[in-house]
Amino acid sequence: MKRFLSILFFILPSVFLLPLPRAVFAATITPLILEVEAEPGQTVQRFVAVYNETDSDLYLSAGVETFEPRGERGEVRLLSPELSGAATGWVKLADNSLVLKPNQTAQVPVIFAIPKIADVGGYYLAVMWQFGGAPQRLGSQVNLAGRVGTLVLLTVKGEVKEDLALKEFKLSADNWRAPFWPWLDSLLIKNQVLNSSQVDFFSRLENLGSVHLKPQGYIIIKNIFGRVVASLPFNSENGNILPQSIRSWAGSWSPPNVFSGRWAVLNNLFSWRGGFYQAQLKLEYGENRKILSSMTLSFWLLPLKFLLLVGGVVILILLMIILRFRRMIKSKKITANQIPKS
Repeated sequence: MKRFLSILFFILPSVFLLPLPRAVFAATITPLILEVEAEPGQTVQRFVAVYNETDSDLYLSAGVETFEPRGERGEVRLLSPELSGAATGWVKLADNSLVLKPNQTAQVPVIFAIPKIADVGGYYLAVMWQFGGAPQRLGSQVNLAGRVGTLVLLTVKGEVKEDLALKEFKLSADNWRAPFWPWLDSLLIKNQVLNSSQVDFFSRLENLGSVHLKPQGYIIIKNIFGRVVASLPFNSENGNILPQSIRSWAGSWSPPNVFSGRWAVLNNLFSWRGGFYQAQLKLEYGENRKILSSMTLSFWLLPLKFLLLVGGVVILILLMIILRFRRMIKSKKITANQIPKS
């Protein structure tokens, strides 16, 4: 009986830890973002690939919706059908319902028919696919496992307005980590003094135009002698700013280590190089590659670990000198007292 209970004790936990069988429905859509340009009255065709990742048949149905920016990190929000504009009617799918076998890919033509009277500017749509485990029948309801889609950045060409404004370019508050007292934090922030091994930048850009923009460029960092020590790529992920919206970016820079090779262990003490630096954001955007530059941002790097080490060594040397001096004076007094008086 005891042997049976011991075997049961080890078997039961393993049974509960086993993954339970469940139906999984998933599809991959490429591309995730589709940028389309067309003239008024023009018809353009693009393709979207839909791939069935599962080992079961997948039933999909598609629709076109409108989206708008949400927040400042590039997120979007799909709008309800009653808020969608007329541009959703410009998009037609050759196949708006699919049945995909396991590991099957379908290339679906997406046709953009732009009316001649369409206003120039940007239109922001999403081709969304709903998928479930059974085909839809009349009079029945399908439980959908999820939705995937492609964002469409549609530009109706013409005299569009391209205007980008730099709202903010500064050092991130994460740079200041004063290890002692709160007043030191405020002192460092006020005087743009950093005691961090990584310099973090924060920028915000506002699109004042009528089409989406993709600003790209560099954060140029110079030392006290005006020599460029780093060029940080800006918007390397090719993010877009939609019209009448703000998007923020964060970037970081780690100054090079002082030591290398067998002396690299000393970089723990010299985790970054101190000194005076200047940073400037330089961007290009739009079809005509307009230039946008920020004001020069000046800051100091304070090698706190190194200064504490040097300060400690200096204090130790001073203490040794003082002790040695006191011993010398004491020894002279003793010698003077030992001289016999006449």
